[in-house]
Amino acid sequence: MKAVQGPEWYLKIIGALLVSALFIGYAYFQVMRVLHGATLFVREPAAGATFTKPLITVSGEVSRAAFISINDREILTNESGHFAEETLLAQGYNVITVRTKDRFGAVREETREVVYRPE
Repeated sequence: MKAVQGPEWYLKIIGALLVSALFIGYAYFQVMRVLHGATLFVREPAAGATFTKPLITVSGEVSRAAFISINDREILTNESGHFAEETLLAQGYNVITVRTKDRFGAVREETREVVYRPE
């Protein structure tokens, strides 16, 4: 005759399933962060902005980036991923490209087109 399992056995199985589900969920979100690579958000300058002074500040935030550059010039971020770097504009139309690369080589890029018209 087959022995009937008690409620303790079912509680152990349910507990093991919950722990397994939590572990799999945590691992999934960690893997997705790595697969999506670096994030990049350029706060300023705004796209299409017009400036009357040649020196402007390019600022924003990155995460999970191994390398960040503005117009192919490497810059540094603080410990929380914020950056602010001054850039000199040429008279007229200018393109500012902010590029990040993660440790696996995936590249993210944001471009801002701005105009410098001296007073």
